Amino acid sequence: MKKIFLVILGIGILHGCTSPDQNQQIRQFWMKQTQNVQRWLFQKKMLAPKLPPELMSAAGLPTVSGGPSALGAVPVKGNARKQTTSAEPIPAKLFLSDTCGWCKKLKQSGFPEKFRNKYVGEVELTVYEVHSTQGNQEFAKAIKKYQLRGGVPLLIIGDSVISGYSDQMMALADEKVRLELKKRGTAPDVGPSMTSIAMDDEEIQGPASAADKEKMRAYMVRVRENNEATLNSMRQMFSKSVWNQTLGYVMTTEEQIKKAANQSATYEEFVAKAHMLENTQQQQIDHLAKQNRAKIK
Repeated sequence: MKKIFLVILGIGILHGCTSPDQNQQIRQFWMKQTQNVQRWLFQKKMLAPKLPPELMSAAGLPTVSGGPSALGAVPVKGNARKQTTSAEPIPAKLFLSDTCGWCKKLKQSGFPEKFRNKYVGEVELTVYEVHSTQGNQEFAKAIKKYQLRGGVPLLIIGDSVISGYSDQMMALADEKVRLELKKRGTAPDVGPSMTSIAMDDEEIQGPASAADKEKMRAYMVRVRENNEATLNSMRQMFSKSVWNQTLGYVMTTEEQIKKAANQSATYEEFVAKAHMLENTQQQQIDHLAKQNRAKIK
């Protein structure tokens, strides 16, 4: 009975006659149904995985052996990954700072070690502390070469750049590795070569009190986590081009929310601005999903 009710509401949302709470309930219902269908197809071996193992596990989907198959790549079987290691490893540089909270979180997640283990022989990762002499020199070269704003963490794989922190850092890194492999003729096209995570710096400049700034930071972390979940869902359900549009909406919103934090005198003022920005983003994504509902995977 509940499913029938949600289906009816699903029809209603397409005509704009449901509340925000009902819209969220419908989205959760259809996400669950999509995952159930994908799980069944995986078990019947009728569908190739399109997510890295970390996201497959988080979505409750089974992983496959024979190496990762990140974000739309054809799953690798047997020794196919080892066959790409005959060339020189792709150079990668990770710039961190011991005074950066996001850098500490990235290290605590074990990302550097996991990344090295995942791409043994394919990618050679060097980690630099930007406050060290060598690290500062390499960081300055990277900033100049790629015309970056200078934030950390900063990951450069070949000539592909990830600026800022993300809870899906490994998935983003997988995309960049495949982009670099594509240049060598060993991977499919994966899109843009630079990814910037908008709210990559914990420091908030502005007139708000220290206590309010701390609450603003916590709010922005929640925004980031919600956006990561939204991007993950859109990636599973729609094409790469739709996901790229969603990413554009998300990055714009996060940049505007960070700007609002720097300009707001109180936490309450900041929240009012942030809510308006989030509502605008949600409307944009809902409209995008409706436009492409016939293309759901």
